Amino acid sequence: MKKATLLAALAAATLLGGCASTGTPTGDRHYSEDNSRAYNLAQAGGLRDAKDTKLGNEEYSELMSNMAGGASTALSLSSSSGFGLSGGASLGLGLASAIFSGPGMMGRDSAFAFVPSNEAESPEHATDVIRDHFYEAVQGVADSTEFTMHYNEGERDVRYSRQRNISAIYLVNEEMGCPIATEEHRGKDVCVFALFTPNSAGKLQETPLAVKTSSSPYSYPYSANDHVNSLLVTMHFSDKAKEAMGEDQAAIKRIELLSKLSEEMPSWFYMYIKAGDQTPPMILEDGKAELFISRH
Repeated sequence: MKKATLLAALAAATLLGGCASTGTPTGDRHYSEDNSRAYNLAQAGGLRDAKDTKLGNEEYSELMSNMAGGASTALSLSSSSGFGLSGGASLGLGLASAIFSGPGMMGRDSAFAFVPSNEAESPEHATDVIRDHFYEAVQGVADSTEFTMHYNEGERDVRYSRQRNISAIYLVNEEMGCPIATEEHRGKDVCVFALFTPNSAGKLQETPLAVKTSSSPYSYPYSANDHVNSLLVTMHFSDKAKEAMGEDQAAIKRIELLSKLSEEMPSWFYMYIKAGDQTPPMILEDGKAELFISRH
């Protein structure tokens, strides 16, 4: 496949959603046990436009009961078997509306991470660590789904810009419209996971309080506050796959695969997923969806 053609198509599909917010990447000034887990993580990761929706005790207890009952996975949040956001049956309109309203101006998917000091020897090495985990994680996703994994060695680390590289891995299932990539295919013809990585992480520093238990006391940070230099994971279905599944089902399947990838990635790696037509904004942590909801 022509790398320039594919990467240009991926970039267009990925970056049209807008820009991430800007701000200071780390620090605990905004941390509080009264905030939602999503908000505290967003602040640690540099997503400074995040905001919580505060619920009364009754609504909050109802929501937490649903979460404890298994609706905390990203897939159930996007399906009628979870909160009922598709059918509107499980939550009242006020509560359903509340879980969509959290992130403020964060209108673009992003990712952030804190590579532990015992896993990397330098900011540059930390990027290699992220890439290695990514390939292993996509293999884990393929092993647990109906896809097989395929990649071209030359696309494991391709220069995307002066600040970032891109790595592409294809998910293959011919019956679903996800073919093995060939020279003739363009980005819209294949199903692909892509990882955008800056050339290096930030300098070694104290790990923010919100993620300290998932990393180490000191880590190499990747902030989501700069859309040019930040991490990004995207999952893109081919036009044929979206046509075969239908747009709504393809959107749900995408969330499912991103959630599975989150399960496979280290606990110090986080993904922010912007709100969709049927899905609330969320931060994926170990495959679970953290929502921007807190108690009064």
